[in-house]
Amino acid sequence: RGQGRVHASAAPELVHDALAEAYAAEIAAFVDCVAKGAATPTTGHDGMMALALADAALLSVTEGRVVKLAEILG
Repeated sequence: RGQGRVHASAAPELVHDALAEAYAAEIAAFVDCVAKGAATPTTGHDGMMALALADAALLSVTEGRVVKLAEILG
């Protein structure tokens, strides 16, 4: 029982490790694009939308309500 599950106390460390790996890959890909003069696989708009989603999720959890992206994007 409980095999394969991660205890909640370990979650922050796992998230940190996963994000660190993802950010490292993102930075490496960006540097590679700059070095080669190639277009990046994502745009500034993509980044803005990802941040808006994260902001909406945080506000939703904090206030216990549905938050629409239009509210965040203004």
